[in-house]
Amino acid sequence: MINQIEPWIGESEIKEVINCIKSTFVTEGSYTEKFEKIVGKLHKTKTQPIAYANATVALYASLKVLGIKPGNEVIIPSITFIATANAVIMAGGIPVCVDVDKNFNMLVNQVRKVINSKTFAIMPVHLYGHFCNAEELLTICNENSLHLIEDASQGIGVTKDGCLYAGCVGEIGVLSFYGNKFVTSAQGGMIICKDDFVAKKLKQFKNHGRLKKGTFWHEEIGFNFCTSDLHSALGYSQLSRFEEIRNRKYEIFEFYKKNLECDDLKLDEIESNYPAYWFISIKTKKLKAIENALEKNNIGSRRAFPPLNLQPCFKGSKIIKFISSQNAEYLFDTYLSLPSSASLSNDQISKICDVINNS
Repeated sequence: MINQIEPWIGESEIKEVINCIKSTFVTEGSYTEKFEKIVGKLHKTKTQPIAYANATVALYASLKVLGIKPGNEVIIPSITFIATANAVIMAGGIPVCVDVDKNFNMLVNQVRKVINSKTFAIMPVHLYGHFCNAEELLTICNENSLHLIEDASQGIGVTKDGCLYAGCVGEIGVLSFYGNKFVTSAQGGMIICKDDFVAKKLKQFKNHGRLKKGTFWHEEIGFNFCTSDLHSALGYSQLSRFEEIRNRKYEIFEFYKKNLECDDLKLDEIESNYPAYWFISIKTKKLKAIENALEKNNIGSRRAFPPLNLQPCFKGSKIIKFISSQNAEYLFDTYLSLPSSASLSNDQISKICDVINNS
């Protein structure tokens, strides 16, 4: 079986996790601080990022700390992983879903049309290694006194030009280090925050509302959204290999590009001098045939996220609004992610290409 995605974990990661266990300090501590600092270095942040248990609660915490009120609206893309919408709902807000372009960017004209007195924030999503149109959306936020929160869960190492990184445009950006991400800490999220006061509140919010651990005095209401040093040891050591992983992923993309010869198929190429190919994907009207051929040969693949309006849990729901999803539905029908693990061998990629070319 060739999996669609799996982490590339080497001896250095195993060694770091064992060292953490041997230290007996496995809760959030020194490894987590090292993890935060290496993320800050990679994304060139001005302040140290803040580790969270996962990206979903990090998005939730960001909305709460910025002051979302029940019934406030947050504009999101119609195609994204469901956590983007669920974090808004969990915070008491209402997601408003607008359509996207071919690169998963929210359509600016639709964003402008849905802004009203209830709008609290715009939450763009960096999908599949693409740097979204966050700068354009920031201008709209500034014009309308709205918050910009970037869901950069898939944005680890994603850069526009080598200087500006995903999660660093708005007030807050959230990264995910879930098991299938570019680099992983098994579970884990990270908040990038420009404002020192907001960053302090986010640290307090994840620690039961207290500024200092080891005390039972709580200045604010908060929750336990901390990560652990076990997770951070893995994440830190994975990020220490970021360039190795990124370079291998780029080699895999180029191998696919050279060997795929199927008609009516186009590789989804990232427009960047420093592309970070989390998934390597194709756009094709033959999606079902290719998907079936890969499955018959025990090769994993994955379609784009279902547009949120197609999710069964939101059918007839009043806690989410749908504006348009025509382009999103087209992407869902034509976008397929191929095996993309950095640990893939060239022989495996050759087999995948042969199956697709003959489908």
